[in-house]
Amino acid sequence: MPFLHTLIMRSVRRRAALVGLTATLAVAALPAAAQVKLQVGYIPVLGVSQLFVVEGEGWAKEAGLDLQITRFDSGPAMIQALASGKLDVLYAGVSPFIVAKANGIGVTVLAATATEEIALVGRGKFAELVAKTGSAAAAVPAFFKETGAKVKISTQPAGSVPDTVTRYWVNEVGKLDQTQIEILPMGIEKTQQALLAKAVDVAAVREPVITIIRDLDPDVKVVGLGGEIFPGQPGSVLAVRDDARKANPAAIDALVALHVRATKLLSSDPKKAAPAVHKFIGAGLTDQATIEKALASPSSKFEANPDAIRASVDKMQTFQAKIGTLPQTVSLDTLFDVGPYKKAAAQ
Repeated sequence: MPFLHTLIMRSVRRRAALVGLTATLAVAALPAAAQVKLQVGYIPVLGVSQLFVVEGEGWAKEAGLDLQITRFDSGPAMIQALASGKLDVLYAGVSPFIVAKANGIGVTVLAATATEEIALVGRGKFAELVAKTGSAAAAVPAFFKETGAKVKISTQPAGSVPDTVTRYWVNEVGKLDQTQIEILPMGIEKTQQALLAKAVDVAAVREPVITIIRDLDPDVKVVGLGGEIFPGQPGSVLAVRDDARKANPAAIDALVALHVRATKLLSSDPKKAAPAVHKFIGAGLTDQATIEKALASPSSKFEANPDAIRASVDKMQTFQAKIGTLPQTVSLDTLFDVGPYKKAAAQ
């Protein structure tokens, strides 16, 4: 049983009572004049920068929202917190939410955040062969022929968006010989470290890691952009626990409206958005100039409209079911609710 699916199933038995209790206590304890407190989880990638802008610019507080923000380094850990009722709002790749929905967890995607985030970056002999052959897919058999070794690709755990996108590229786009490839699942930071340590040949990563790695090692090259490895690739999303939304519908609508506003800023003036983004995912890791560069990269395509990723999400879940990382596909009409986005976009 896939890693993500196993973790969810362990949590799902406990979630109903815990979620109900959490929602009841939250509503009962909230004074009428107080800000609405929302427990928010996020994966530290540039594709969820709307959250950083909404909080960093003070928009949330102005709208009467008290966002209690927690960082997660993997989708499985975040879904465990969701299943136990510890999170109200989640910013992460769409794939874990498909798996959660398939297992009966009440969560709904209300907005997209970005598309075509995941890119393949390569180093050493593999990067050289990509330049020589013209594509990452053509470089795989060439690498195997020259070195006698498999191409090692670091990605995140089974069921995650990076893992799914990588396997889609291998199986559906490149139609590669899987005996010539070794996919190594690991966490976000380890994926980056493995490439810099020359322990792998390729890494499936998002911004700002792409920019940071290339600044640290100029020999690292982007060998496959998001649209090349999974055309129309769905990226991160804004999802909400259903019971939290029922408890505070106006607050969730307000958050989606701020999300749309932040998306416009990120797309039109990334330099202005950079300080808030840097505070959340750059401080202590890199400087603000690097974040500005990452926000302007080809792998930073901000998008709030959930309808923009609907078709590609369906393609992704069909593929996940095919390779066994998803027990069953889910109805897109239950996974998505475009209503709050349309309301916000019309304002």
